[in-house]
Amino acid sequence: MSDPDPACKRAGAASAGLSVERMRALLSYSWDILSLLDGQGRLIYNSPAAQRLHGFDPAEMEGRSTFEFFHPDDAPGVAEVFESCLAQPGLPVCVQYRYARKDGSWIWMEAVAVNMLDNPSIRAIVVNSRDISERKYHERELERMNRLYGMLSHLGHTLVRVQNREGLFQEICNMAVEKGGFRLAWIGWTDPVSQQVIPVAKAGPGLGYLEGLSVWADARAEGMGPTGRCIRENRSYICQDFLEDPATAPWRDKAAAFNLHASASVPIRFQGQAAGALMVYSSEAGVFQDQDVALLEEASAQISFGLEHLASEDQRRVLESELFQVQKMESLGSLAGGVAHDMNNVLGSILAMASMHQELQPPETPAHQAFSVIVHACDRGASLLRRLLDFARRDLSDIQVVHLNALIQEEVLLLERTTLGQIRLAMDLDSALPAIRGDASALLHAIMNLCINAVDAMPSGGCLTLRTRTTPGGWAELEVEDSGHGMSKEVMEKALDPFFTTKPTGKGTGLGLSIVYSTVNAHHGIMELRSEVGVGTRVILRFPAAEAIEDGQCISAEPAPGEPTPSLDVVLVDDDPLIRDTLASVIQCLGHRVTPLDSGEAALAWLASDRVAEVLILDMNMPGLGGGGTLPYLRDLRPELPVLLATGRVDQTALDLVQAFPHVKLLPKPFSMNELKARLEALVAQTHS
Repeated sequence: MSDPDPACKRAGAASAGLSVERMRALLSYSWDILSLLDGQGRLIYNSPAAQRLHGFDPAEMEGRSTFEFFHPDDAPGVAEVFESCLAQPGLPVCVQYRYARKDGSWIWMEAVAVNMLDNPSIRAIVVNSRDISERKYHERELERMNRLYGMLSHLGHTLVRVQNREGLFQEICNMAVEKGGFRLAWIGWTDPVSQQVIPVAKAGPGLGYLEGLSVWADARAEGMGPTGRCIRENRSYICQDFLEDPATAPWRDKAAAFNLHASASVPIRFQGQAAGALMVYSSEAGVFQDQDVALLEEASAQISFGLEHLASEDQRRVLESELFQVQKMESLGSLAGGVAHDMNNVLGSILAMASMHQELQPPETPAHQAFSVIVHACDRGASLLRRLLDFARRDLSDIQVVHLNALIQEEVLLLERTTLGQIRLAMDLDSALPAIRGDASALLHAIMNLCINAVDAMPSGGCLTLRTRTTPGGWAELEVEDSGHGMSKEVMEKALDPFFTTKPTGKGTGLGLSIVYSTVNAHHGIMELRSEVGVGTRVILRFPAAEAIEDGQCISAEPAPGEPTPSLDVVLVDDDPLIRDTLASVIQCLGHRVTPLDSGEAALAWLASDRVAEVLILDMNMPGLGGGGTLPYLRDLRPELPVLLATGRVDQTALDLVQAFPHVKLLPKPFSMNELKARLEALVAQTHS
């Protein structure tokens, strides 16, 4: 008979050494749990280690399904492994899961199970399970640290790639959720005036927590939480248990609703001060360790560096943009001025002839009505040309001390009578607003343009707010704000371009904001345009304060008509033959004699020959000497000769000539026959008085 198998001999020897007492000791003092389950997963037996780890008395467990104790998130996976175990008798299967403890907490377990239901002496599934909570903790810590390092690494690339603050902030929040594994990340920026912390970027499944969130950086109740203290104290603030920390009381219920159990707030510094903060939230309490905080603070330092870099780049781009805008507006202004001058001559010819024939026709006749229509059309064209010339203007017509509050109140009276309709008007005027030096007419026109634009932006009603204040630097600031539809970024980029308009055909020329910009620029001021779609638009104008308050001298461009004058000898000087021919006919129709000449040089030669001249109509803009160059020589020849200086642009140069030479008055183009008649009568009456 052969010797027994050596393995069998060793197993027999081992069994011989495993007495009942030894078996009991082995089960009692093993830190692993040894269990027997039936085919439905009900507990037949648990070793004493089960009570030590889970807290349940054996009597509480016996006969109950083990599936009652698995974490809801893990139960499906365990059930799948259990089915696999049933289908493969004798083959071990392994699974990890969270198991309920009697105190309500969860413990991580790892189990190896073998189906021995077919063994007559066992008829059970044998399970060996052990506590792996510490291993899981270290795995999670390692995973979280890897995610944070990944977030920090990605942040470096983002700082190089992203070219604006908004994009940088949003990328950081996205990274914190995607790379850092946080449930919510948001960046709050402090409003320097109100001290409210405003979310400027956010990401994560817990976004609903931020809806209606009220957080402040000052010492009010809503400023005593993690975010407010982080910004106010310029240091990190860690909340390991959001639902228990006394500082989080105002936000606790909402945080619980969105499964936010721990938070870390790190300051974002700009120019050395905490201007905002990065907030990240975890769905688990107590997760933020010293290494996590150190990495988040490193991320904050990189963000602060990126902001400083972006600020310098933004400043460079703003200066480039402003320079380009100034150059563009100057070029377009020159073009507009040239076009307006030429159009003034054409329009002036039409208006003069039409007004002359209108006066010659009997009232109510078809011819009279036809010429009236032409005159009305010319008036509309003249208005457009004046706006073009306002846009082209680089100086001011009538500089005097101006009180912006008074101009606003004057504009409000007009708005209330004509334009407001369903619009609610609000005024917030600084009673201590400093006066400025400027052209009241041009400023009033600018305010009117802004108000009309604001009203047009609120077709269904809204609020128009006119606000003034004194800036820290002592400038006078005017703000026009509406609650209309606002402008997109694309529209904002073109808003100051001449002739750009979003209004329907016939509703706007596209010159309104361009004229405002030119007017502000001529006053050495600053114009700022802010708008958001669906929120409204704010236009802010800032002007330097007047150095001294004194009454300005205003030169009227509209003289009162004088007494009818006898027939005059009129010398008409204009380089445009269309104007010469037209005005010659109009002057003759008024009963005067006319001598048309085509240049200032020709006029001086004619006067030097002792010809008769009682009035001289002199065009301002001509080749050669032009009107301005002709006047000094003319005064040497005829010191008392009345002169009407005709110009389509009543600018400072023209006004200076009127002040410098006696018996000279302005004649703005285009003008009608009656306007010319009134000017001639007033000029002659003044000269002979």
